[in-house]
This record gives sequence, C-alpha cells and structure tokens, in this order.
Amino acid sequence: MAIQWKISGGTVATATELKDLGLSGLTRTRRSLARDEIMLTAASAAVDSTALFAYGDAITVTRVEGGVPTTWFQGICTEVPRSGAGNSERTAYRIVGAWWYFEQLTYQQNWPIAGNSASRRAILVAGLVPSTNLRQDTKAFMQDVLDWLIGSGSGAVIQYTAANLPAGFEVPFSRLTAPTCAEAMQHIARYLPDAASWFDYTTTPPTFNLKRRSAAASASYALTALAHLDLAPRHDLKIDRLVIQYITVAAGGGVTLNQEVDPAGTTGREFGSVVLTLNNDFAPLAAGFAATYRAGLATLHFDGRLVVDEDECAQAIKPGDVVQVTGGLAAWATMNAQVQQVVEEVDAGRTTITVGPPAHLRIDDFFELYKIARNETDQFGGYSEILKSKSRVYTGPLTFAGIVPTADEISDALAAVYSGDDRPRYGDVIHLTVSSKNKFRAYIHDLATAVDGGHFTVGVTVGSVTKYAHVYQTGLF
Repeated sequence: MAIQWKISGGTVATATELKDLGLSGLTRTRRSLARDEIMLTAASAAVDSTALFAYGDAITVTRVEGGVPTTWFQGICTEVPRSGAGNSERTAYRIVGAWWYFEQLTYQQNWPIAGNSASRRAILVAGLVPSTNLRQDTKAFMQDVLDWLIGSGSGAVIQYTAANLPAGFEVPFSRLTAPTCAEAMQHIARYLPDAASWFDYTTTPPTFNLKRRSAAASASYALTALAHLDLAPRHDLKIDRLVIQYITVAAGGGVTLNQEVDPAGTTGREFGSVVLTLNNDFAPLAAGFAATYRAGLATLHFDGRLVVDEDECAQAIKPGDVVQVTGGLAAWATMNAQVQQVVEEVDAGRTTITVGPPAHLRIDDFFELYKIARNETDQFGGYSEILKSKSRVYTGPLTFAGIVPTADEISDALAAVYSGDDRPRYGDVIHLTVSSKNKFRAYIHDLATAVDGGHFTVGVTVGSVTKYAHVYQTGLF
C-alpha cells in the first residue's frame, strides 16, 4: 500500500504531499540525548527562489498509510542551505526536533536567597535540593529540569511521564555553572551509563522518554536480512568489580574511612578492578551507589552499525531500544546492543542503526566528576560563591585539644567570628582554618537537624540569637 508523506508549516498552511512541493530526499535522524533532525531537498528550486520554510518555522511531517495519518516528526526549521553550480541548483531544509529546546534554555536551580524561597539561579549542584539542603536523586533532578523546560516559553514544547524515567538514586554532588537544559540532562546521565533517550513524535507536544538498557524494548534482525554489519565488543567499558573509597565527617567532628564495593567480596586487588578514591571533601554516598552505577557497566556493550534495506523503512526501531542479530556469532544473538542513533532514508528504504555505549559514557569522564581540588573547591556546590552577593562570608581560626576537634570546639570557633552587635543569620558562610588552611566550611541555617549524611550540625549562640551551622569538612588534619 502506497505511503504518502505530507508536510505543513511556514508557507505551507495545510499538510501537502512532499512531491507536490518538489521536495525529496526525506531523511530522519534520531539520536539519544542529542538533536533529532530531518533533511529535505528541493532539487529543482532556483538558488534565489523564495523558501518554503524560514528559520524558526514550526514544521510537522505526517506519514499517511491506508488513509490514516500519523505525525512522524515535529520540529523547528534551523537551516536553509542553498547551492548552485553550472546547470544545477537546489535548496535544502534542516528541521530539528524537540532537543533543540533543551539547547536553547539555561537551566536555573531553586536557590532560596535572602528570604526569597522561589529564587532561581543559573548555578546548579547535581544531587542537591538547595532549598532544603536535602539530597536529590537522579530522577528528581531530571524531572526538575524537564519541568523547568515545560514551564518556560509561551507553551509546553515537550511532555513526559515520570514512569518512563529510570528509578532515581542518590549521587555525589557536582556543580555546573549556567548549563543549558541539554547540558544538565547530559551531566546527570553520566550516572546512568546505560541510559538512552528518544522522543515520541506521534504526540503533541512530543513526549520525552529515557530508559536504561535493562528496561529497553528489544528487536532482532537475521544476519541474512542485513545489507551491512560491523560490530565490536567494548570490553574496555565493562566493569566487573568496583570499589569506591571515601572519608566522611562524623557527628562531633571525627572522620571515618568508608568503602563500598560491588559485587560483594570485592577487595580491589583483583585484576581489572576499578578502584575510585574520593577526596574527603565529598559528602558520603548513599548506600548502593556502587552497585547501581556498576549495573550500567556490568553488561558488555557492542559498538557498531547495522544497515537494513527495505521497500519502505519499517519504522520498527528507535534510540533506546536494544538489538540482537541471529544467524551469526552466538554472542550477537543475546548482545542487547543499545541503539544510540537511527537514520531513515525514506526514498531509498534504508535504515542505518548505530549501536554502542552512550556518547556520555567514558570512564575518565565519570571520574572527572570527582576531581575537585581539596581546599580550593566548594563541594557543596559553591554555596559561598552563590551567596556572596546576598549573604556574608567569614573566616576564623579553629583550635582544638585532641587529634580532631569536638563539636563544642567547632561551635565555639564559629561563634567567635561574630563581634560587637553582629549576630549569625541564615545564609552566612564560615570558613574555619587550621594553620591558615581551610578545614571546615559551615552554613548558618534555621534548621536544627542534620538533613543529609554529608555534614553534622552544631548550635551557634551569640548573645540572645541561636542559629545552627551545617558543617562540612574540607581538609585533612
């Protein structure tokens, strides 16, 4: 049954067949956590002719089969390249999908400042809810970015269903300054090393989806049905054993050496083990972090490309799916190779499937999240820098009698930075030094209870005013 392809937008007020507009070469490229796009060519259009679509036009492409229309793509025209040479002229159109909106909007996290609980700043700390000082898991972080995007502009440009996002887990804090929504999503996806995204363009607006490899839809191709295949196993990205070592600050000021391993029984002395040591200026990891992260790297990835030639592109595969190849090597039949990109050349009936690890999956990239210089970078998201314009920053010496300071000694040192009629107030930031080197950083708060494992809380009383300091260790003794 013949399939019709129609387009609307720009100067094309109603859905019109591509051939009636002189358009051909329809090609759709869908990518995980990156721009989808379609390309079209007006091969006979004069190089100086009036374009059908201009930059910024909203475009819809519809696939009609058996008289039933289905929205196949929705996007924005971003390029109209023209070329002419000798007796040939042509005009092309590049139309990009919903990820374009992620790239065009700076994400701003909720940072309550000077009594304004709704204030937003273009500085974010992944893994933290600044308004409460509570940890934020990966799913909640993604939802906040998506909600920020949906609530911006003149109307919702995407939608999502929370159930179609991976289960969240707590991660170490990491900071970005003025990221786009795209950068924020790619950043948090480093903790989901087997996750891939796609848009469902049959809905209006398009629906964003993200799935981990273990939850992905599966497709299978016979080796004899492929026009081309190249595959390579990525043993370099497979982690069989993971050890994470870190130091935390105990209530009262002591320090504790922690180690989390996966699988159980790992020592780090096995050949091929990955051992990661975090500087002590990091908040403690939630239990199970090592297992949750390694789960995305425990299954071997296959890198490569599959090409399928058909009379019509079957529309049967999308980014985020996993594929198997039967009739070849036994490993291919169960490889669950993750789809990162799908290119559909409609006129040729050719589908090119790129499989492999996500673009954000590099071990050194993951480790880079933790390479924060001791005593120079504020692991708690640069709170002092964020609040400088609205709050006060103090520095004072810390003296103590034992090997490590007690809670009372820290409390006394914090109170001592205030003099005269000065009193502690919410948002104050205090650095405590030992031998002129920063060892603790405290944030004055109204909340008396330590709200995450990354710090302990002490009272600070000056005159008749009592506040609470959330204290983080930032240096070794």
